[in-house]
Amino acid sequence: MADDLFQEMASSITEGDPEAAGALAKRAIAEGVDPLEAINKGFVVGMKQVGESFGCGEAYLPDLVLAGEAMKAAVAVLDPELARRGQQRETAGEVVIGTVKGDIHDIGKTLVGTCLRPAGSRCMTWGWMFRPSASPTRRAKSRPSSSG
Repeated sequence: MADDLFQEMASSITEGDPEAAGALAKRAIAEGVDPLEAINKGFVVGMKQVGESFGCGEAYLPDLVLAGEAMKAAVAVLDPELARRGQQRETAGEVVIGTVKGDIHDIGKTLVGTCLRPAGSRCMTWGWMFRPSASPTRRAKSRPSSSG
């Protein structure tokens, strides 16, 4: 039975459906499914599928954005349950992101953060109009595992 639920969770992500993802996360809690299992065996599977499709040219930027929004909706439901149980997700590392001064938009930074946060990365945003010359100092202070 849980396998069917995990498949539905993955589908909610690949379909980019935040309402379904949130409802499935609530259902998992109601049915006593471990929130970490719901994330890792259900929702993350969907994110991986979308990422692979994007890498093969079968999915496009809007698909990534929608999948990220669906993942955020699921995690928003499951994180408080994790905290209640004294559990926490394994982090994939800390990432620093920012928009370089002179760039006319910040869609790349926003998209990267949208995809990485729900997947388990801690993202620190250096904001918009960031000066690359300040990078070594700021990076040393925040000590992320990656920056971009």
